[in-house]
Amino acid sequence: MRKKILAGMLAALMAVSMLTGCSGRPDNAKNNSAADDSKKKTEKVELTVWAGAEDREYLKKVADNFIKEHSSEADITIIHKDMVEGECRSNLLGNVLKGADVYTTTDGDISAIAAGGAADPVQNADTVKNENLASAVKAVTVNNTIYGYPITADNGYFLYYNKKYLKASDVKSLDRILSIAAKNNKKFAMDWTSGWYLYAFYGQTGLKVKLNKDGVTNSCNWNSTQNQIKGTDVANSLIRIGKNKGFENTTDWLTGIKKGKVIACVSGIWDEAAIKKMYGKNYAASMLPAYNCNGKKYRCLHILAIRCLV
Repeated sequence: MRKKILAGMLAALMAVSMLTGCSGRPDNAKNNSAADDSKKKTEKVELTVWAGAEDREYLKKVADNFIKEHSSEADITIIHKDMVEGECRSNLLGNVLKGADVYTTTDGDISAIAAGGAADPVQNADTVKNENLASAVKAVTVNNTIYGYPITADNGYFLYYNKKYLKASDVKSLDRILSIAAKNNKKFAMDWTSGWYLYAFYGQTGLKVKLNKDGVTNSCNWNSTQNQIKGTDVANSLIRIGKNKGFENTTDWLTGIKKGKVIACVSGIWDEAAIKKMYGKNYAASMLPAYNCNGKKYRCLHILAIRCLV
């Protein structure tokens, strides 16, 4: 129980630090006298943090501050292990007992993680409610219980492209992007093995998907015959796009860009630095393009996910 409390305190500290920056220990919170501390028996506590490799250096600073602030309570060791947020849920639920004490994940996985027993309710729910937007609080809430701390809302995706081949007017249309890519023996790259990315094509057509009341499973109306656009219409559009010589279904667009093969891709802020470096002066980004579906144009939906600390 003591370890869980310390883990919760660390999560809270990390969340606040990510939003406001580390300020260190306030002047009015000095340590008790060395004489008093020496009388206490120090408990050894080891905490594990799962987070992206890009956050490693920053989290080390936060963890070091946390250890100093609680040095009178326990002899704390914090171990950082690299973990891609999209893989956190499967790793946690695969072996809950060996999961991290604190981890970052996306709001879409909170329900399953909580249902699987891999998350505890936060200790300071009122603080989370008061210091965050209502939409961010809702994202970390399952059945009226808050299980995490919102960090950022930058986990969406958009279009990166190479200005050497594509103009701002070109990237408004996916067909235009594909045509230019095919003509130059290049590719537009996107991950179609992920429902998160594929939903971009369904989101603005009137087709709906929702989380069920159990907070884990979902349902959709994509088989409905009442909508103007049906699930089969979107599927046929995807088949047409997939057959285009200018399209590549891949999760490794960075290698394609590096080799000069990929001139446009769909990804998020996590790839910005790498793509900007490789495209150089030809780097550009924009909202997702429109695509043709059953004779009409629909703008691909931007998906915005919230990063959470649990």
